[in-house]
Amino acid sequence: TLTEAGYRTGAMLVDADSGARLEADHARGVRASRMDLTRSADRLLRRRLGRVGLNNPHVREALVLAAKVLATPGIVAELCWSDDPDYPAGYVATVADGYLRLPQLKPIGEERGGRAFFWRSGVASLEETMIFLERQVLLIDQVGTIAGLPVQEF
Repeated sequence: TLTEAGYRTGAMLVDADSGARLEADHARGVRASRMDLTRSADRLLRRRLGRVGLNNPHVREALVLAAKVLATPGIVAELCWSDDPDYPAGYVATVADGYLRLPQLKPIGEERGGRAFFWRSGVASLEETMIFLERQVLLIDQVGTIAGLPVQEF
């Protein structure tokens, strides 16, 4: 279903090679759910993000979501831009290169946002991918390296 504003509630699932939409219900999209951090991983993530001035709920939630999406069999990349009008950032995340934050992806005040998951055949069936995204629990217990620019450059 679409929200009252007419936006989809989940991500587009896109064939990474052809660009074709793959989700059965284009209005609904697909949802990545059932993921979280252990307490120790949450503390470490907050500390590491704080060192680069990015310890905020938007960034923490984006990193957890990207971790779930990139752990999903068949997914090779994710593109996300926030629908929060007061938050202009987005990100690209790939299996090969990790999470890359884009601090000025849209102008302040813009309510449009979205998310696309890019799937490649040969690793997992679409059904396996969907089950993992929407139903498989993922508890993150490790935090990788975080590198960033000084806060004033954002």
